[in-house]
Amino acid sequence: MQVLSLFSLDKTRLGISEIGRALYLHKATVQGLVQTLAQEGFLEQDRGTRKYQLGLKIYELGVILAGSLEINQKASNPGPINWPNEPGIWFASLSGIKIPL
Repeated sequence: MQVLSLFSLDKTRLGISEIGRALYLHKATVQGLVQTLAQEGFLEQDRGTRKYQLGLKIYELGVILAGSLEINQKASNPGPINWPNEPGIWFASLSGIKIPL
């Protein structure tokens, strides 16, 4: 997990040496860890640079997590909206409170 945690928006691709220095691990150890993560789809290697980037398995897990978050579940099924009978513009919130604009 520490290997995966090294990736960020600023560091989207990392080499074996970079990972080893960051985690204080020997290159051979890092190579074994990275190969395992790549075999499982958590990392992918850029054949041109030989550096690694996050794999599609990370995205798949993110989609599962996003679908399980309560806020997303409520947003996808908000239930009926009780519109006021008064004319005008109204803002309806998820909590059911109607606020005139």
